[in-house]
Amino acid sequence: MLALAGIAGLAVFGNVLDFGLFKTFAPRYEQVRRDTFEQSQAYNEGMRRDLENLRDQYMGATDPAAKSALRATFIHRAEGYPNQLPADLQSFYNSLRG
Repeated sequence: MLALAGIAGLAVFGNVLDFGLFKTFAPRYEQVRRDTFEQSQAYNEGMRRDLENLRDQYMGATDPAAKSALRATFIHRAEGYPNQLPADLQSFYNSLRG
């Protein structure tokens, strides 16, 4: 009976230790994964294409409400982009902000 209680206690201790390690290190692992993703070529090309598409839609829009919505969307996405914008998009961003 004592051996069974010892095994159960060891199992509980193992689970608590595992959870503690997960709680401590999981956020760090996820941050590394996010940083790696944000530096990936696919993310950067996709974000650039998305911003270029928004710029083109804004330039072609005639409805003031549509232009306002596209302006707000472009600014929001550009501000959330952690890397440097290409020069043409940076210039467009500055023109919308100014």
